[in-house]
Amino acid sequence: QLKTGESLKLNEDGCLNQSGQQVLKFSALMKEKIQDLQQLGYTPSTAKVAFLVYWYYEEQDKEVLVVLPEITFLKTP
Repeated sequence: QLKTGESLKLNEDGCLNQSGQQVLKFSALMKEKIQDLQQLGYTPSTAKVAFLVYWYYEEQDKEVLVVLPEITFLKTP
């Protein structure tokens, strides 16, 4: 069970919880933004759960948890 403020582990595809389970996958656009920042000398350093949002698919009568992270980048010398 994820909680707001909980630390996440970063990998190139998304974020993992403390047990190593993938809890979110970066979109193609987010991966591009991260690459752009890396080219400018910034490296993803830490991540935590900023928001937990439940998305409801009316057609499927299904609710999905969406994890929105806060990612901190550090400037590499």
